[in-house]
Amino acid sequence: MFEIEIAEINLPDIVTALKHSEAYLELKNNIEKAINESSDVVVITASDILIAANYISNYKRITKEINNLRKKIVQPLVDKKAEVDAFFKAIPEMYEDELKRLEKEVLEFKKKTEEEARRKAEEERRRLEEEAIEKAIKEGREEIPIIPEVIPQTHKISQLNSSKVTTRRTKTFRIVDESKIPREYLTVDEKKIRAERMKYDYEAKSTIPGVEFTFEETVV
Repeated sequence: MFEIEIAEINLPDIVTALKHSEAYLELKNNIEKAINESSDVVVITASDILIAANYISNYKRITKEINNLRKKIVQPLVDKKAEVDAFFKAIPEMYEDELKRLEKEVLEFKKKTEEEARRKAEEERRRLEEEAIEKAIKEGREEIPIIPEVIPQTHKISQLNSSKVTTRRTKTFRIVDESKIPREYLTVDEKKIRAERMKYDYEAKSTIPGVEFTFEETVV
């Protein structure tokens, strides 16, 4: 069996190293100072915009710089993760087709045995019904007893093997007539609406019944 101990893979504790770095500690200290200063800023006049905008610009600059640094550190790990994922994913692909073939064989056998069991059960029900009719005629009775349904007898797949292989039913559905589906089961195509919205100006009225065109404003 192919096994590997996780302990054998030595990955540096990057977060701990970053948290104790002088650059991070200095940045954290500067951010705390900036928050203490900017928390007093209230925009009342046009001149206050200059002060607020300066802090906004600095906060956004920090966000951009740390995101660039994060990507620089994380990307090599992401690349390695992709390599590891691809390596392990390739192993089941070696036997994927054969696995599917065997599973299909099992399901087809199950279907065939169930159909045969249903056929035999129906034959037995008809036999019992014929016997009941014949007996009623002999006894001069007009009322013919109702013959209960004969339950088909089949073995579960799990009963036919010792490897704990079994089958499982999953509830699914398929669309047979889309025009008959109730409204509450239909979803709105937001992608299509968004594409239509992008054709018009910010203040434009909606061209789609039941939809209002709006816009959001953010500071950039």
